[in-house]
Amino acid sequence: MAERTRELQETTTDLSFRSQELEVSNVRLEEARRRQQEINRELQEANERTRRRAAQLQAVAEVGRAIAQVRDPDELLPQVTELVSRHFGYYHVGIFMLDQARRYAVLRAANSEGGRRMLARNHKLAVGRQGVVGYVTSTGEPRIALDVGADAAHFANPDLPDTRSEVALPLQIGGQIIGALDVQSVEPEAFDEQDVAVLSALADQVAIAIENARLFQQSQEALAEVKEAQRRYVQEVWQEFLRQRPDLQFEYALEGIPSALGVELPTTRQAVAQGELVAVSDLTGDGGDDSVARAALSVPIKLRGQVIGVLDLHEADETRTWTEHEMSLAQTVADQMAQAVESARLFEQTQSRARHEALTRRITERIREALDVDDMLQTAVQELGQALGAPQVYIRLGVEDKEMEPAAPDTEAGR
Repeated sequence: MAERTRELQETTTDLSFRSQELEVSNVRLEEARRRQQEINRELQEANERTRRRAAQLQAVAEVGRAIAQVRDPDELLPQVTELVSRHFGYYHVGIFMLDQARRYAVLRAANSEGGRRMLARNHKLAVGRQGVVGYVTSTGEPRIALDVGADAAHFANPDLPDTRSEVALPLQIGGQIIGALDVQSVEPEAFDEQDVAVLSALADQVAIAIENARLFQQSQEALAEVKEAQRRYVQEVWQEFLRQRPDLQFEYALEGIPSALGVELPTTRQAVAQGELVAVSDLTGDGGDDSVARAALSVPIKLRGQVIGVLDLHEADETRTWTEHEMSLAQTVADQMAQAVESARLFEQTQSRARHEALTRRITERIREALDVDDMLQTAVQELGQALGAPQVYIRLGVEDKEMEPAAPDTEAGR
């Protein structure tokens, strides 16, 4: 009996020990489970952050590709705000640009309804004094307002009452601040340092796109100025050329066809005024002179955008539908003619300038060959008179001046 009691006590003690071991194992298992849950949660958060960053980087790339294609600044800025809002999910995106005095950051584009109201009233913030944007455009450093109610730098805007957090990124070119990208969210603490890094990369792309658009606009304006200068030059030189050659008009007509020289049809006036080809199948009801032509094709002869003449084709007795081939051929001939006559005019101008320079050099050499003043003056008037075909040339030295002593007698030479 004592033996069984002892065995029972040993069994009870063993069971108690095993129970304690089981409890320790359960505690350890629970701790391991909690650690695993924590690891799983951290892994899930890391995966979510990775997914979010990947989506953001993809959005940056897509926005960058889209804005790189835009060359008009007036189109670029609104498109940037719409793309950033759509790809990143922020309810308000605005772009501020510094004014010429660099005293204010002026809102130039926004995607939200409140932003459009701000644009309508020319919303602006003082650099270095107002809002997160004012801070960024002053320092050139990004600024986050995680809780707009507690951030002293945040500008409480009645047009954006739903804003709970805000981040502004500087727009810089070559180290010079040109504006700011302002992003606002309805969620508190919506931005972290990773967001700032991604949005800063985007802001750099936006700044480059803005600068490229500005340079493209400047180049287009400069090109337009050059074209206008070329147009005025062509107009002036051809007006002078045609003033010297007023008879530059020629005609080909079949036998029995009345001459159209000196007759200006409505198509001719329209082609010259519009600078475009004009084709009319029937001039009867078009105010034209149907005794000269029933149908007409008028093609302006243009040089660097300036009309210098016109090429007319007439159908004398009947209506005519001008084909694409006929119009294309006439246009090509007119274009080639413009280049050819300009080359001929430039050649004539070069030849004339060469003759002028040769004549000037010859007269100068003859004058220098004279031994005294009288011979020089006589040679000058004689050579100039012969060169210009002038019936009389007169030269004298000395001018009248009441404040000077009387000059010596004039030296005169005549022809």
